[in-house]
Amino acid sequence: MSTDIRTDEKVVHEERASSGAVGLYAKARDGMPIYFEFFSPEEDSARRSGPKPEGALPVLLVMGLGANGRLWAPAVRRLLGAGYEVIVVDNRGCGRSSTPWRPWTTRTMASDAVAVLDDLGVER
Repeated sequence: MSTDIRTDEKVVHEERASSGAVGLYAKARDGMPIYFEFFSPEEDSARRSGPKPEGALPVLLVMGLGANGRLWAPAVRRLLGAGYEVIVVDNRGCGRSSTPWRPWTTRTMASDAVAVLDDLGVER
């Protein structure tokens, strides 16, 4: 199921997968759409083995160059089972994120991850 969601400054495209994950696009500083998925143990209660660890922050998983976030599936399952929220990012040029015409650096990719965290309201 796909829907467009309007926020104060932008429209993000949401995709809800059968796994319960919510797929969204964050807007990087240069306007590049960066795809990410958000998994919550509350929406995946069948795999959850216990309460969320006290004070647990969401876990951000970023795959290396040239691969998309789907390769994190085993780690996502383990983290959800332990009660953590999980965010998986497709780097620019990989998976569902856009590929810019100009070169980019690992600093740019780190900024993309910060854009995702900002969109989700994650401060740390």
